[in-house]
Amino acid sequence: MRTKIPPALRVYAALARRRWPLSYRGKLLAALVGAGCLPLIVVGALVAFGAEEGRVQAWAVIAAAVVGVAVGVTTAAITVGQLLAPVAITATALRHYLTKYTKPQLPTHFVDEAGMLMADAQHAIDRLDEIVVHVATYDRLTGLPNRILFRDQVRHAVAQARRDGRPIAICMLDVDGFTNVNLSMGHHAGDSLLTAVAQRLQTAMRETDILARMDGDEFAILCAGPVTVEGLDMLARRLLEAMARPFEVSGRREVTLGASIGITIFPTDDGDIEQLIGNATTAQCAVQAAGGNGYRFFSTELNARLHYRVSTEADLRHALDRDQLMLYYQPKVDVATGRVRGFEALLRWQHPTRGLVSPVDFIPIAEETGLIVPIGEWVLRRACSQIAEWRDAGLPVVTTSVNLSARQFKHADLVTVVRQVLEETGIDPALLELEVTESLLMEDTGRTVSTLQALRGHGVTISLDDFGTGYSSLGYLTRFPIDAIKLDKSFVCDVVTDRQNGAITTAIIDLGHSLGLSVVAEGVETREQFEYLAQRRCDVVQGFLFGRPVPAAAVPEVFAELGVVGYGDTPPELAVPAAVFSSRGGARVA
Repeated sequence: MRTKIPPALRVYAALARRRWPLSYRGKLLAALVGAGCLPLIVVGALVAFGAEEGRVQAWAVIAAAVVGVAVGVTTAAITVGQLLAPVAITATALRHYLTKYTKPQLPTHFVDEAGMLMADAQHAIDRLDEIVVHVATYDRLTGLPNRILFRDQVRHAVAQARRDGRPIAICMLDVDGFTNVNLSMGHHAGDSLLTAVAQRLQTAMRETDILARMDGDEFAILCAGPVTVEGLDMLARRLLEAMARPFEVSGRREVTLGASIGITIFPTDDGDIEQLIGNATTAQCAVQAAGGNGYRFFSTELNARLHYRVSTEADLRHALDRDQLMLYYQPKVDVATGRVRGFEALLRWQHPTRGLVSPVDFIPIAEETGLIVPIGEWVLRRACSQIAEWRDAGLPVVTTSVNLSARQFKHADLVTVVRQVLEETGIDPALLELEVTESLLMEDTGRTVSTLQALRGHGVTISLDDFGTGYSSLGYLTRFPIDAIKLDKSFVCDVVTDRQNGAITTAIIDLGHSLGLSVVAEGVETREQFEYLAQRRCDVVQGFLFGRPVPAAAVPEVFAELGVVGYGDTPPELAVPAAVFSSRGGARVA
């Protein structure tokens, strides 16, 4: 919609619509020329159409007048051009500021209309520049310095510390539990909570400390005043105490949060701005990895661990493509016969420079990054293909168990992937056992039961791994369609010497049998442990006593040494078979 033109601008608007002259100064000059020449035109008309007497003298007067008008118009045009300079300078200054972000310096001491125009324009630009700088360097929600300003403040503090030789410190603080509040109560409640957190943190800080909001629920503190380890320790404790007090959200509900704090001290932890902030972040991540709600000082050991993790993640992303992953197989032995009943497929990573990498070092990284989903599918496919290869080679057919990670289990395509793998490899589904952890089952139990039922519907068996270490509940256990429970090795290691562990182990075995489940004990390393479990009718055992995990090519040797359930006539016995004390077995080797 076209803006209504004020009456004072009607003449300007009429001239502005004309294609020539284009400039505002040209329009003024045209108006001056027109106004100056109008009297001459009138006089000329009167002379031309008047009496002939005296025309010669009249034309001479007109000629002189024309010269006078021309001189007057030229002088007026030059003067008007000079008087218009304030308008032109102001317009140019505004254009340069808006297009090139160049801040002008207009005179502000003139008091007439043009002078006030320049002064007001300069004031407006100064104010606008302050607003732009504030928007660019301060957090809109909390009003705290943002990441850009904080880095600049750290830069100045480091330079000052280098000159004065006084230490400074940087603390990175992440709010524990904020994500859950944000998801459950909405972003508006989350914003209110962050504002309250910022105010709470400021009350626990010294006046010389600077608090900034870096991103999301991450805050940073610059301690540029007197810095000591003891003082930083006290600051961290005050911050944790402040965060521990309940927060009121939306005026009606209290929530409890925590904080993970990482601290680095300059120049003890030397480096540039990014390295210092990274040091504090590394320490903060270490706190979160340990469960959160605490504080930690940066150390070179932490930094080395971080670099190791980063490089491990980068290499792990290519491990599948470069065929560096492999499966090892550890025998699961029937207690009654001492013969092999099945194997557990265990993932290994043959790194080109580090050698064989322990799953402890890379499985958690795969879980966090989501790489566990494609890796888990590869494990499933490789294990089933290996079962088919053993079958085709005429080896005894036994079950092989594969661990399902939490992410893999929650993946929407899990059941479809399992079905496709079974169809592609052509193995008997009963030869595949899928192991899930107890803690995994407790998340979204309805969906968990549905997934387990679908998997069992395809003929595979389900084993509950690490039983007794999660959220054991008889009520939940009876709901899940599982075939076996696997007793965690933390119970087995002290089962002979610790009466309490022994009692728990016996109870779990009895519980499993009463529910019609097979009971597997892992981590069996000594004859005494095996005899204890055998006397209590544990069904299957697994551990170094019967053999370490071996590559697929070595499985025939395992069959030859231990035998296979259903192959050969060996009477049931509760003693450890002599074969288990061959060169393959023995006590655990560190």
